[in-house]
Amino acid sequence: MAPRSSNELLHIDLRSVGRARIRASYVKPAIRKAQRLVRTTKPLELTVVFTDRKVIRALNRRHRGINAPTDVLSFSYPPDVRTAPWAGEIVICVPQARAQAKQYGHSLLKEITLLAVHGFLHIVGFDHATQRQATRMRRLENSVLGMSGSRTES
Repeated sequence: MAPRSSNELLHIDLRSVGRARIRASYVKPAIRKAQRLVRTTKPLELTVVFTDRKVIRALNRRHRGINAPTDVLSFSYPPDVRTAPWAGEIVICVPQARAQAKQYGHSLLKEITLLAVHGFLHIVGFDHATQRQATRMRRLENSVLGMSGSRTES
């Protein structure tokens, strides 16, 4: 799937898999804002998948060797000769996001948007393996969401 126009650097597709059902078109503007903040200029095809604990647990086990559900997974697919745009996939576990929203005292919408931005940042090369990297990612996430220090867990 290529960007829809030559001027569009980011195309975002939203899907639900498993028992998760959520209307989340509000994540698109947040991801676009993150793209502008990090100044990504490469074309990117992005799919955001909303799913349940069963599906994300299986993905987590297969790709990370962790047999437990998680809140978000991101996958980056570099372009090859046949596919010009960079591609990425963000998988968000809606029940986990709901529990975290309650834990952090904010809305499900805010938590899902945060997780989508977090996944996007991973796809374009950011990580949180060190404290310095984690601080940088949190700052970007907070800038996108207009947050001031809330929800600082990665």
